[in-house]
Formats: sequence, structure tokens, C-alpha cells
Amino acid sequence: MAIKWVEGILYRDGKVLIGRLRNKNPLIMRMEWTFPYTQINEGESPRIAVKRLFEEELGFKGIKVGSFLAKYNPSENPKIEQYFYDLSISGNTVISSKEFIEFLWINPTQVV
Repeated sequence: MAIKWVEGILYRDGKVLIGRLRNKNPLIMRMEWTFPYTQINEGESPRIAVKRLFEEELGFKGIKVGSFLAKYNPSENPKIEQYFYDLSISGNTVISSKEFIEFLWINPTQVV
């Protein structure tokens, strides 16, 4: 059975938000900096999960979920299904997280 999670690519002032994980993700060990992500709950759509992540888990207000961008299965763990959505924000930001120790706004060209 696949492990499903969703990642949100949040745009603000021409930059995107990335976070540095507090602990290594045991499913993908090489991952240190990433777009914010969360596991999709049973019966929950990826779109609802990404909105929950940014509003409830990270404390953002005014999140707008945009387009579905991609589905990805990492080669180092093909049991994982990652869904990516673009997001925008129209309200205030309060970033707090148990999973991430810091966040950066970077130019999209810096993403590798």
C-alpha cells in the first residue's frame, strides 16, 4: 500500500517557501530541505490535506490552493506517492512547525 503525502509550493513576492526538517525523514533519507509537506489522511483529498497543512499545522491565514502540479514516486522509495500543488497567500503568515526547524523564502531558480 502506498504512503501518500502532499507538498505545497507557496509563492509570495516571486519567491517560494522551503523548510529544513528537524529530523531526517526515514522514508527518504537524503531529504533535508523541502517544500512543506504532510501525510494525507484516510478519506482526505490531497487538496484538502495541503490546505490543512498550511492553515492548521503551519499557522498561515488566507491560503489559496491553486493547480495540481505533479505526482511523483521517488526512486529510492517507490511506495511513496507525492502530490504537488501551487499555493498563494492573501493574508498574514505565522510559521511554526514541529517538523521543521527553519524556513527560507528562495527564488524558484534555486530549487534543485
